[in-house]
Amino acid sequence: MNISRSASRRALPEAGTASRWKALTVLSLLQCLIAVDVTVVNVALPSIGGDLAAAPAELTWVVTGYALVGGGLLLLGGRIADLFGRAARS
Repeated sequence: MNISRSASRRALPEAGTASRWKALTVLSLLQCLIAVDVTVVNVALPSIGGDLAAAPAELTWVVTGYALVGGGLLLLGGRIADLFGRAARS
């Protein structure tokens, strides 16, 4: 049985379109927030280095640690959203 692409597109429900745009908006705003956070950390590096008497090579650990914690929290948030999304569907 051969179904054309236009027929399969019409078969998709349109109710989820609004929620997809809301999710895209939220994700876009979160991406901008992450970019601002990384910028703030990079701007604060000279102050951090001065307060801790750290060399510039040692300050890479600050950025690495910040990225690891941020990535871990993103994974945790994604897992929680996945669990709540599944609970809402059932």
